[in-house]
Amino acid sequence: MKCKRLFALLLATLLLLCAGCGEAPAPGAELPAPSGSTTNVSDVENPDANASTPSQNSGTAQSAIQPLLYKVADAKGNEAYLFGSIHVGRENFYPLPDYVTNAFHQSDKLAVEFDVLAFEKDVTAQTEALTQLMYLDGTTIKDHIPEQLYKDAVAIMTKHGEYTAVLDYYYPSIWSSFIDNYTVPEGATDLGIDVNLIQMAYDSNKPVVDVESAALQYGMMANYSEPLQEMLLESSVEGYKNDAAEAVEEMLDIWASGDADRFRQFLEAEDDSLSTPEEQALYAEYQKAMMTDRDAGMVRFVKQAVASGDTVFVCVGAAHVMGKNGMLDQLKAAGYTITQVR
Repeated sequence: MKCKRLFALLLATLLLLCAGCGEAPAPGAELPAPSGSTTNVSDVENPDANASTPSQNSGTAQSAIQPLLYKVADAKGNEAYLFGSIHVGRENFYPLPDYVTNAFHQSDKLAVEFDVLAFEKDVTAQTEALTQLMYLDGTTIKDHIPEQLYKDAVAIMTKHGEYTAVLDYYYPSIWSSFIDNYTVPEGATDLGIDVNLIQMAYDSNKPVVDVESAALQYGMMANYSEPLQEMLLESSVEGYKNDAAEAVEEMLDIWASGDADRFRQFLEAEDDSLSTPEEQALYAEYQKAMMTDRDAGMVRFVKQAVASGDTVFVCVGAAHVMGKNGMLDQLKAAGYTITQVR
């Protein structure tokens, strides 16, 4: 099933479409907010007033999970932490293990792909990001994908009460994100590692810095070729029909186990559903945009963080950290010392 490989990578590399991303204009309407959302805008305008996130509940024993955390050091002894996350979670992930929270509290800054809680209350940033994913040439999605795929996608979003005609002005990659959200367990995005670490940073007045940006991630989605856009939407529809939730649970299990070899094996497994040269070429395009190009930028960020003299806790998608020729491999090749924190 094509969706398993594509959707699993999404969970481990890219922040899912967030709640506040519903304000971008379209002809005569607004884009509705998707389900599976993160913290509401009103919850983060005054972080000190928030209820405790799961990872901050002091009266509960720490979780038994063992996620992978690394220390990256240069020859001068400067160091940063590198934590691979998945952007959804479970209640029993919290409170996070002591070795993770201790490293977080010992750090001067938190670095994440982008501060999704700040993005949710920045209407201008949302508009700029989402406008990249709109058809502005007078066409709609119906002019770019097969009629049956359109009908299937509309039926799924209608079932969840989220289809409106304004969505016709958006690229298939946005439709794919909506449908992917329906396969995530209810509340799982609120339990995402990134979201909870960001809230912990807010609560402790720790600076939050962006490794990438919302504009970069949305721009990447906008720059997928039309055939790839179609394949992603087809994969999301297929996954919805064939219970892609299994892929979510598998990724969560692997992440929580801290089994690095198993994680790599999952990421590198051959996908025999990509049966044609055309599909394989599209998957290669997806891998380059989603992984290779972004990995390079994240490695540059970690190198700068280590050299800065501050201790930075860097939290990015686990597939970037663990993937073949990913961040760990590149940092080791560049001469950095990598130590697993347990």
